[in-house]
Amino acid sequence: SMANAADAYLSQGYRFVSVGFRLMPRTPFPAQIQDAFIGVKAAAAWLQSETSWHGSIIVGGSSAGGMSAALLSYGRLLQRHFGLDTAGIAQRICGYVSCAAVLDADDMLLDYAPTGAVGDALLRAGVKLPATRVRGRIDRALLHDELRAYSPITLLNQEDVPAVPYFGIHGVADATSPFATENTFAKRLSERLGSEAATLRAIDDRRWQHMVTTVTLYKRHVEEDPLLSELFLWLDAHDS
Repeated sequence: SMANAADAYLSQGYRFVSVGFRLMPRTPFPAQIQDAFIGVKAAAAWLQSETSWHGSIIVGGSSAGGMSAALLSYGRLLQRHFGLDTAGIAQRICGYVSCAAVLDADDMLLDYAPTGAVGDALLRAGVKLPATRVRGRIDRALLHDELRAYSPITLLNQEDVPAVPYFGIHGVADATSPFATENTFAKRLSERLGSEAATLRAIDDRRWQHMVTTVTLYKRHVEEDPLLSELFLWLDAHDS
């Protein structure tokens, strides 16, 4: 899907960088977030050193990648931790594109781990946070609170929300990443930054499931698809 996305963005004159991240549970969370921040910082540094690029940055992603992109856009503490602010990268982010992103820690599907010793072992294998490092039973309420530091929708409660406009695409019937969360994210961002800062396109079609938004969407030709055409018009308007 990244190859298709690259084709779409390149066809419209954009530079496209795909940042990979290690997968759970082989590599415990939050290594995936670290990978995203380090990857974006490295990509920007490479572009600056190898080309004459000193322009703006649009970040985006689908599903879990959309979560990382949201944290890149709105996570001021994470931006500082990974040096994106001092490197001048955070200030260049001028847009965030979500394709059925996971935007709430409550949607991270930790219910795969049943209560008890077996479930705790699964959580320790998949998540490396203070709550999973202690001996004995895992305090799941504490783990939930720790995960909220990586929850994009929670970041919109911070005092100073970065003024990054957002464009979201999400199927109403998505059975993997709940549409309701993306809808709440869009509404809350509108409340914090103004209605012009949030654009959400809800696809009310039962066949429009998670794989359509995250895999097959960019296989379409931009000029022939109304949704992609609207997205790139929006990007052109916000690519300062």
